[in-house]
This record gives sequence, C-alpha cells and structure tokens, in this order.
Amino acid sequence: NFAETVQLVGEKTAALLRDTTVSLYSKAADYARERGIIIADTKFEFGLDADGSLILADEVLTPDSSRFWPVSSYAVGKNPPSLDKQYVRDWLDSINFNHQPPGPVLPDDVISRTREIYLKAYDDIKIAYEKRDNLFEDQYIHQLFTMAKFTYGLAKGEDVSNYLLEILSYEFLEVPPLSAIKAVTRDRTKKNNPLDFLTSLKDEKLNQIAEFFAELAGRVELDGLELIIDYLIGTAALPSGKKSSFLEYYTERGTEYSNFELYDNLHVFHEAIKKHCEAETPKLADLIKFIQDYETLGETLNSTSPYRESADAVQVMSAHKSKGLEFEHVFLISTDDRAWGNSKGNNDGIVLPINLAQVRHTGKTDDECLRLFFVAVTRAKTHLYMTNSAENYSEKKPSHLQYLAEAIMDDNKLHSPYLPTKTQEVIMHYQGIPADEEKSDLVTSWISNYKNVEGDIREILLARLDEYRLSATDLTSFIDICYSGPQIFYEEKILRAPGE
Repeated sequence: NFAETVQLVGEKTAALLRDTTVSLYSKAADYARERGIIIADTKFEFGLDADGSLILADEVLTPDSSRFWPVSSYAVGKNPPSLDKQYVRDWLDSINFNHQPPGPVLPDDVISRTREIYLKAYDDIKIAYEKRDNLFEDQYIHQLFTMAKFTYGLAKGEDVSNYLLEILSYEFLEVPPLSAIKAVTRDRTKKNNPLDFLTSLKDEKLNQIAEFFAELAGRVELDGLELIIDYLIGTAALPSGKKSSFLEYYTERGTEYSNFELYDNLHVFHEAIKKHCEAETPKLADLIKFIQDYETLGETLNSTSPYRESADAVQVMSAHKSKGLEFEHVFLISTDDRAWGNSKGNNDGIVLPINLAQVRHTGKTDDECLRLFFVAVTRAKTHLYMTNSAENYSEKKPSHLQYLAEAIMDDNKLHSPYLPTKTQEVIMHYQGIPADEEKSDLVTSWISNYKNVEGDIREILLARLDEYRLSATDLTSFIDICYSGPQIFYEEKILRAPGE
C-alpha cells in the first residue's frame, strides 16, 4: 500500500522505493522472459546507509525471494510448476506449520524433489566454448582407423585377429553378439587367416563382411589412400560392386548436428593426413604410419570450432585458454590427480596450445601441472568451485589431487588445509546418474555389446575360461582396482580374440 509506505518513510523516499522497485522488476522480467522464464513475483529489501542513500540489500531475484514459472508451462487460470522453493512452502502448509521457529525437519523425498526442481533450470543455462575434440576419441573416426589397421594387416599377411571382435561390434555391420563371439572362437594353437573365422559359421552376414575386407585388402597396393577411405566409409563401391554401409547407416540414424560433426571430423582427418604425408599420392601405409606416430608421441588430433548458444553464455574453456582472463565465478571440473596431477595413466592429458605443440614431451612434470592448476584457480574473481566425481562408471575412485593435500580429519570428513578456513571441508553430493544418460555414455564403447552375457554367449566364454591359465602378470592386473581390475581383465583376457 503506497499510502501506508508514505506514512512510514515519507513521500520522497516512498516514491524512490516505488520507482526503483518497478525499474528493477521490469529489467529482470524482460531479461528472464527472453530466456523462457516468467518472474511471477519477487521482493526487494531496501535500507538507508549513514548518508541516507537507498541501498538494495539481502537476496535479489533468487528462488528464495521469487517465484519463477517456465513460459512453456504457463496457462491462464492454472498454477504452473515453479522453479523455486514454492514446493517447500506448499509442503509446510500441508502439515499446518505455523511458520514459527524451530522449523520441521524436511523429509528426504521433499529434499529430493526440491533438488530436482532446481536442477531443471540447468537445461536453460546457455554455454559457449571453443569446440576442441580429439578425433582419436571420436567413435566413428576410431572405427575408421581400426578398420584401416585391420585391412592393412590383412594385406601384409599379419595376424590381426585381435581387431576382429571389436570390428564385428560396430553398429553399421549389424552383427549379433552371439555370431561375433562364435566367429572368433577357435583353437588357440591355429594361426588361421582372420577372414576364415568369418566364413566358418556359414553365416551370410559374416560371409559378406569377409568378402568385403578380402577384396579391400587386395586393393591396398593398387589404390591411393583417398579411394581406400572412400571404400571404408561407403562413398565408393569396390570393383565387384560391394559397398560399405558405414556413412549411410550412421547419417540415417544421426541428428542434423551429429551428421554435421561426422562430416566435419572426416574433413579435418582428411586435411591432417594430407599435411602429414610426404607422398604426393599417399597410400594406406601412410595412414598407418600417421596413426602410429600420433600414438607413439601421445599427441591428439584436434578438431577446433567455435560454439555459442547465446551472447551471455557460460564460457567453457581449458586452463590454457583462460590465461589473462578473469571471471566472477569459475568452476573447475575433475579436480583429481588423473586430470590435473601427474598420476599413473595421465600421460600428456593436458593439451598444449598449437604454438607450443613442438615442445610436447612424453610425460608431464609436477611443476608444469602445478603451474597450470595455479592459472586455473586464479581466474576466479569472487567465487571458485572445485568439483570431481567420487567414482566413475566402473566404480573406481580417482586419486585425490596432491596439490590440495586432502585428508580425513578428526570429524571423519575430508578436508584440504590449503583452502580458506571456512571452506576446507569437501562436501559430498550424492546424485545418481539417470539410466538413459549412463547408457548413452557407455554405448560408445564397442565392449558394451558384450557386458551382459547370457545364454549361448555365456557358455562359450565359460568354456574359454576352462582353458585359461592365470599368470602372475594377469593376477596383478586383476587385483589392481585402480588402473586395471576385473572389468579390464575380462575385456583383455576373456573377450579378446585368442591369439592376441
């Protein structure tokens, strides 16, 4: 009531409060509306400083002081879902809470539901980053490289049977797991041509695959690399008319963005080969050497392009890219020893800028890692958030980052003595990964087709186990739960084609 406000603070101050409040709300409402949010109501708290100037205080436009409605859910006459603490308010009213201290303890289901409501807002956070993908980690480029190695080995008469089970798991070949397992199961003492395994079952699909790779291997010395790649991805048919379904299969099932990314990565790969190869007309042998050179040096083959969802998007970048910049809020992810430190298995995990690529060496020094971590933490002007996962999908726990010296203290909680006193405790946040997200992350690995075995596949693998003899090295690998463990043992010793 404006009249009552005038009586309390005077007409001049009341008018200033009114005008400031309307101005603040109008700007905030317009800003939120452009991003799909309605600010249904909010409150502003003001005070006067020693000089009598108006001061805006306390929480401003937070879920605690406001009600936020998604535009997509709004309808006249209906109460839309809120992206704020209204759910808690409604629950308190349902138990007839008198809004006097002490407040009731919130049940787990109310806490969980409130968290879900807040997390929904994450979908509307826009991001911007320099897209920098290592093509060796792209599943489609990886498939292409693996088939190239397999084909080259066939042409040279090498034993490349260890690639067979992985290749048969590729979606575009549409080979059932049972057929793949049977195709590579044979007497360990025999050194047959890998293609003999594909024809041994008289399976039409496997026969077609065998015939394709046999003919392709025969073209290795006759045709240039570009034509061999065209054969592999299906943009050209072999002289017999046989044609790969690689590109057709994945583009038909991909989205507009994933298809663009696939073609873009193929282009980057093609240009990298041209730049790397000295021969005027490179052969498949040049590609194999290219792959071996990169793998030996631990280098990455990067595809870089800008990506921005909006002008005020959250900036996602590497620590190297952030040098010289400063932000109000900085979030560091994977702050464990594998990502930021010098732990086992972390060989050249930090990618240097292009102008420093020539000084890359095998391994990283503690000094290099520490300097880069220092750069990252000092980008924050007011707020720094450091996070890492408690365990990965294989339930392996990452090593704590040595630079933070995290340790269990007297309160039985994890602390870092190098952080400000009030923020030394490591806060554990338990949140399950939705099944569909976990599945989408795991499905990119060829091994996922052989993880849940049953029926005939299980019997075949059990028979293989009966013949297996555990060596001291294999035992060490099996019990090393940090860097190997039962799952890696299963992949390398049980699933892999005998003779690897």
